[in-house]
Amino acid sequence: MSGGVGPTSSDVGLPKEQEHELKQSQDPTSSKLKKARVLPFWQINALAVIIVLSASGMVSPGDIAFVLFSFIYIYFLLKFAFPTLPSSKDP
Repeated sequence: MSGGVGPTSSDVGLPKEQEHELKQSQDPTSSKLKKARVLPFWQINALAVIIVLSASGMVSPGDIAFVLFSFIYIYFLLKFAFPTLPSSKDP
């Protein structure tokens, strides 16, 4: 039985779930839907943990305020101190 005979390519197929994901990855409209999500799953999960910890009183309001103000400061730096330069095709 070790003659090297195995299933042919017509016998082997992907499960329905993998076929669906493959079709979605090849579809150009599905890439637009993936880009529309603001946060990936792991960030949403981390945000949920942060909300639970802050609601239960394990994180002080000062720490939460520090994080919020640092986000505002980083956004300010992003927009005003390091603005994106327009791309030009001529070098």
